[in-house]
Amino acid sequence: MKYIFYYIYIITSILCMGKETINIGVPFNQNDMYLYKNLELGKYKGVYVDIISKSKLKKNIDFKIINNDTDIFLRTLKKNKENIELNYIKMPIIYKISVIAKKDSSINSMGNVKSLKVAYINDKQGLNQIKERYPESEIVKVEVNNIKEGLEYLDKNLVDVFIVKDWHEKNRNNDDYTVVENIKYNEYIGVKKNLDEEFNKINKTLNSINSEEMKEIIDKNRVEYYQYILKDTPNYESVKKSYKKIRIKIGEDKFLAPFYYEKEGKKEGLIINIGRDIEEILKIPVEFVKNDDFDINGMAISNFIKGKRQDLDNYTNPYYSMRIAAINKKTSGFIDDFSDLDGTTVLVYKNSRLKELLETKSKNLKIIEVDTYRKGIEILLENNIDYFIGTLSVLTGVISNTYNDDNLKIAGIFNDTLNVSLSVKKENEALWNIVDSLSEGFIVERTINNNKLLENIIVEKNYKLMVKIAIPVLIFIFLLFILLYVINRDRKKERDLKNSLIIILEMANELNDEDTGDHIKRIGLYSKIFSEKLNFSKKITEQINKYSELHDIGKMGIPSELLNKESKLTEEEYEVVKQHVILGYDFMKKLNLGLMAENIIKYHHEKWDGSGYPEKLEGEKIPLEARIVSLIDVYDTLRQKKSYKESFSHEKAMTIIKAESGISFDPKLVDIFMKNNKNFSEIFDKNKEYLRFNREIYKIIKKK
Repeated sequence: MKYIFYYIYIITSILCMGKETINIGVPFNQNDMYLYKNLELGKYKGVYVDIISKSKLKKNIDFKIINNDTDIFLRTLKKNKENIELNYIKMPIIYKISVIAKKDSSINSMGNVKSLKVAYINDKQGLNQIKERYPESEIVKVEVNNIKEGLEYLDKNLVDVFIVKDWHEKNRNNDDYTVVENIKYNEYIGVKKNLDEEFNKINKTLNSINSEEMKEIIDKNRVEYYQYILKDTPNYESVKKSYKKIRIKIGEDKFLAPFYYEKEGKKEGLIINIGRDIEEILKIPVEFVKNDDFDINGMAISNFIKGKRQDLDNYTNPYYSMRIAAINKKTSGFIDDFSDLDGTTVLVYKNSRLKELLETKSKNLKIIEVDTYRKGIEILLENNIDYFIGTLSVLTGVISNTYNDDNLKIAGIFNDTLNVSLSVKKENEALWNIVDSLSEGFIVERTINNNKLLENIIVEKNYKLMVKIAIPVLIFIFLLFILLYVINRDRKKERDLKNSLIIILEMANELNDEDTGDHIKRIGLYSKIFSEKLNFSKKITEQINKYSELHDIGKMGIPSELLNKESKLTEEEYEVVKQHVILGYDFMKKLNLGLMAENIIKYHHEKWDGSGYPEKLEGEKIPLEARIVSLIDVYDTLRQKKSYKESFSHEKAMTIIKAESGISFDPKLVDIFMKNNKNFSEIFDKNKEYLRFNREIYKIIKKK
């Protein structure tokens, strides 16, 4: 056996011969799922180790506590104590700095303060972020050794504010102080400036990992870390023996983002993720329940705990903090402070602890508790209620998912926050100790960076909008049936059918956008100029002229309120509008009008430099017919007066087209346009008012 080990040693030595060693510096006494030493395996583990491993550095790697030989510093800030020249790589691991003041302090915003005394702990975490964010404020620094000393300075009025990292984690039940501001900051990996290859590899690896992949890495290491530290502990063994399953309570709402919701038959949200990790760590099945027969409350509010309630449950560190907001009907007024609620009638969610808060903040207030947020929305709309008080993120999501954006609004946002924790009944001590240990790994500010779980997700179907879209489609189908009947009766040829279909398609498109008719005719005329200058055959010229008029036919499937919106489209709205090229292309495929029609409709928004849509084609990969329609479509749109802009002169439109040569447009086509620009101007001026039968139908329909 000893010879086997001897040979392994020799082979390893040969393979490693000539390789330099990179010393990876690990901070002393910082152990969590991001970086820790597994004593059983005798090596470092965690998110940072996975990132370094994925980077596949060519040199040998040695993880050690930071010393004079360190080449790469993990978990560093941008200013290191060693004053070594480093290049920094930003990590997607977030921490939160809280600026706190005494509860009765007049300071409610850092932006309103010109000078103040600031206490900070001697590692300077957070002080630099405050100075960078408010460079105009005169800050007097007062260094303290720990949180206790910083709070004493606040109590004795020796400082105005105290900067603390992860305040809510350490002081979740302390109501003697108020948070003036929360500021997020990231950790960094510092690489010595002479190690360019290593810096580039690590940086490239991080840039290649999207937010979902990073979440998977963090989730994996959370499970591994807590399995490692909890294994063989008395509480772990006790819970394993006592529970065949663990029930986690969620609210009665169908949708309560970002905590939980169901989309396409699959449960998602923060509580759902926490439950899955608990199940994986403890190897005990987790069940989500909506009644009070639970083991863990997934949405326990851990601040504003008063009286006997405090004796019933144990609360973990908050994993999420929410601003309190008020909503009311669209036509009602706005509020700035809790005192504005005096003498009003308000709704609150029964499990939010907002009732006891409002009773201390407002006078002569009538408070009605509701079982669900959705029920609260219904009561607010149907009754003489002044406000619905809840949390900003949840209220925003419920308004969107009940499609009440036109009926309700955010009327005010308060400085106070609700801290959401996990809670366990005090008699279940072993489970409580386990959950409390796990809680730090679930803190949203630390573990999620730009994650989809925190977006305002729409999961309900908007049937009203579907009806709006369906009406023009049904009109189109009705007209199509009439046309088919006429054509079959008269036994016309296939060519006549296709030409008639084009007319019907134009009619359907005009029903959605009343500016389309004139624009369509001019597009056809513009295309003839390019056909002549490029010496196209008569057949090709006729096809471009005919099919260019169908370039935006897919817009018949886009809501008219988006097409005619007077203000700038949101990113979500713009993504909906962009779908018109796919909708139109799919329809053309079914009609079998030919490749040219399909190319024009699908690719007329592609750009020469590859920045267009839907496929980001570039240069001559874009079909020539689509490049032509792209240019003339932009020219005509620039000349038109739209709901969101005034019309441009021919000269200004020319300037814009020329500037986009080689960017949006084929330079050769731009040259043809510039040499023949007077012809384009004449077409626009002579065809501003163009009467079509379908335009008249549109007017008649609108009058009705």
